[in-house]
Amino acid sequence: MQKILSIFLVLLLAACSSTTQTTSGRSYLDRHYVSSSNKQDGAKTEGFSLEEAILKAAAVEPALKFPARIGIARIKNRGLGAISGEEVAQWKELQAKLGASFGEFIPVNPITADIASAQAQIDAKSQIDPISKIRLGAARQHLDAVFIYEVYNDENSEANLLSIANITIIGAYILPSNRVNVKSYANGILIDVIQGYPYGTAEAFVEKDSLTSRNFKSEKRRNLRSEGEVEAVHKLAIEAEEMFKNLRGELANK
Repeated sequence: MQKILSIFLVLLLAACSSTTQTTSGRSYLDRHYVSSSNKQDGAKTEGFSLEEAILKAAAVEPALKFPARIGIARIKNRGLGAISGEEVAQWKELQAKLGASFGEFIPVNPITADIASAQAQIDAKSQIDPISKIRLGAARQHLDAVFIYEVYNDENSEANLLSIANITIIGAYILPSNRVNVKSYANGILIDVIQGYPYGTAEAFVEKDSLTSRNFKSEKRRNLRSEGEVEAVHKLAIEAEEMFKNLRGELANK
């Protein structure tokens, strides 16, 4: 819940937004790296220093070139899930808007990701995290980068002045007595499949609100949640379009 509320506060400020990154890891390290003769010993974490981990994280380069094979992966229930036909259609519509010079969107297949992850596991007791699993599946499908996105819902319902209908049998059916509010958030990140370079992010927010009777409150909530997710992904695709256009221009000028 705290994670969702944090995302909500950010999205209230930004509504919908996107970012891009094309900076060079090599240039970054040239500017900031201090030679081993002048540095102090770094803090150790799991057998290697924090500085070594930072240097490894920084040493990545933007390698994406268009047209490209861009994977689409939706996280559901903390794992890779299937993408609905309605959402696939939205990404294909975005593909058409971006044109042939962009490339194509290809859903990351959950079964392919499962197989690649199973073959990659050396220790049967270990668990591969969802992002790594998606990258493994995308690599097996020979994708250049993958746009990973997730949709959250935050919902509440409150009684209004008509809640007196709750004490009657007939009134509960003919008078709306509860207000149902559902907020849907969608955010995504585009990363390089091989090296994990973060090319850009996009996020969107939708709020759905409706009156309903007590008896149909759960059904209304489900409907609003479903509608909110679809609209949030639609808005996310709009922000992703801006991200991809900016990214293509920045990479072309490098």
